[in-house]
Amino acid sequence: MARTFPTVSDSRSLPSGVSGAGGDGSGGGDTIIQEIGSTNITFMSGAAQPWTNMPLAVTEFLGTTNRRIPAILTNRTRVRFASVAGAINAATGAKLHLQYSLNSGASWNYMDHSAGPQITVDAMTVDSVSGAWVNLNDAAKADVLLRLVGSGGNGTADPTFAFVVIEIE
Repeated sequence: MARTFPTVSDSRSLPSGVSGAGGDGSGGGDTIIQEIGSTNITFMSGAAQPWTNMPLAVTEFLGTTNRRIPAILTNRTRVRFASVAGAINAATGAKLHLQYSLNSGASWNYMDHSAGPQITVDAMTVDSVSGAWVNLNDAAKADVLLRLVGSGGNGTADPTFAFVVIEIE
């Protein structure tokens, strides 16, 4: 399945007959830069999936690496969990976090270089919950690879997730 990447600008040729920086009206080489506001990135939607024995240590979401998403975050400033839905069966204190990599996944950092964004999922219901905005660290404002991680499980509880979306602006 092909994935689309969130981008900061849409560069395209000017329509025929419209003059741009080149001044010849041909549209060749002239561009329009269009800033995109908030962008949602969906890591998961559809059928609910359990995270069997969610561990205490920071671990990639659902214990797999198949939900990593490349993104261009140049000129972005902040990020949050826009919507997370699932069932109440996580350990007290269980959380989801978002991380980025600048080297194709060889090393990872939190988006704010602390622990955020993060959202507590121990009291999550089927209803969707959202998290607080955090400012992006300057290093994250680049072409990056994104991943979800969890922490704070107890190795026994099996939280179930149906929908995980982050919002970046």
